[in-house]
Amino acid sequence: MKSVFKKKDLSIGKEQAIGIAFKDVGPICEKEGISLDWLKNPSPIPNKINVTNGLIVELRKFTYNQNTSDFIRASTKMCVPGADEKYGYDNPVYLAGCRAFGIVDKILTGPIWRIIESTSHILDLNKVWFDFKKILEKYSVDATELVEGKVLYPEYTVQDKVFESLFLIDNEELNILTTEALQIVLLNFCIIIERQLFDNLPGGVLNEETEGVNGKELRDESTTVKPTNIVSERDFANLDR
Repeated sequence: MKSVFKKKDLSIGKEQAIGIAFKDVGPICEKEGISLDWLKNPSPIPNKINVTNGLIVELRKFTYNQNTSDFIRASTKMCVPGADEKYGYDNPVYLAGCRAFGIVDKILTGPIWRIIESTSHILDLNKVWFDFKKILEKYSVDATELVEGKVLYPEYTVQDKVFESLFLIDNEELNILTTEALQIVLLNFCIIIERQLFDNLPGGVLNEETEGVNGKELRDESTTVKPTNIVSERDFANLDR
């Protein structure tokens, strides 16, 4: 198989681009002599190329026409030298784990983050956490609906091509393994929420509904508390410059 480029013993070629159609190449690729026409019918490059991060990013600017398993295979081989031998990217357990985290992002954590960003008062998140915990408890027992693409937060879910690719898989074994992986992940999420947000859940000292807590006073005292850590992270970013 003709290779797109080589770095040491790593060869990237058509066999790594299952179901992938490259849309364009950027200036870094052009500098190395990699054009869109060349990618369609690659020939060996005489000299080994210094595979920079920029080159990898440019080569990843593609649309994938198959399901997320094909994307994982291709992107893993592109970005991880020797991934096929070392990590066994064709292993269904590996694919199921990657897919499970993709589903978590698209259906759970991504929407939750958007809800947090749109919240004006931090105490309003208490109900969000309580409802989220109940969702985790439900699907940590049986995550079948999540593997089927059930949307839990319609207003905050981005249903793009990546979202669609997660649910195009017609493979019973992979679906079962993905379900099992999700259940393990969500169970651990649930444990973390119970520990880290104990004070915000019903009965906690930061919950307005807790007996003995002065809700109005608590809300007034926490008015200036930001729901996210974006501001502080930006401060650190400025200090790091």
